[in-house]
This record gives sequence, C-alpha cells and structure tokens, in this order.
Amino acid sequence: MCLPIPRIPRSDSLIWNETFMGEFTVKSSYFVARRLLGWVDDIDDQQRQIWRQVWRANTLSKVQYFIWRLAWGLLPVKQILQQRGMDLDGRCVVCGEGEESINHAFFGFAFSRQVWELSTPWFLFVSMTGKENKTYGSA
Repeated sequence: MCLPIPRIPRSDSLIWNETFMGEFTVKSSYFVARRLLGWVDDIDDQQRQIWRQVWRANTLSKVQYFIWRLAWGLLPVKQILQQRGMDLDGRCVVCGEGEESINHAFFGFAFSRQVWELSTPWFLFVSMTGKENKTYGSA
C-alpha cells in the first residue's frame, strides 16, 4: 500500500466521497441510503423538473420541506392519523362537513379554494387541482 505524501504538510481530515467537494450533506446521504436499499427512482422527467424547481426555489427550507410533505401525503391530517391506527373522529374541525384529508384541507372547502384563487395564478391552480373550473371540491 502506497499513499502519496503531500508536498505541503497538512493535518488529516475526513472526506465524504459522495459529494464533489468531499463534504457531507443530508441530500447525499439520502441518495446513498436509496442506493443501498435498492430503491428505484419512481418519478418521471416532468415530476423531476417540478421537484428541481421546488428545491431550488428562493424560499425558506421549511417551506420546501412542507411542500415535499404535502405532495407525498405526510402531513398529520386526521385521515392519515386514522390510517396509522389513531382512533379519532375524521371530520374536518374547520367546516365539519368533509373528512379531514390533505385534499380537503388544501383544496376541498370554500376557504381553502379562496386562498388558492387569491394567492396563485389561475393556471397553477388548474394544474394542481386538475380542474379547469375554479369550483374544485364543490358538490
């Protein structure tokens, strides 16, 4: 075994081989874990482009994380908590009408629809809801 001796003396340091700069990142460790577990990439090119925009957006990381949790169905709404074994009433505490799901909380009742319509360009609202009219969730 032969290790090259550096011309300029410097102290030893840890190097993470999974990044170009040799520095550990949570992102790189996530990809190492995926590779070791044999997970396949199950998103198409369009979805990959959307996620690139989310992760590169000039916003707080907690907003990016929230969007990620929202998209993957990981927010603690009653529907998901029930699926995980919690015994609770599934009705929405805000409107009392629908089941409290991610879809209902963010798109399903009048207040959430108004928030989206006022804060988001119409074309984005349509692409997120899959509806061409602005009455998503009614009737």
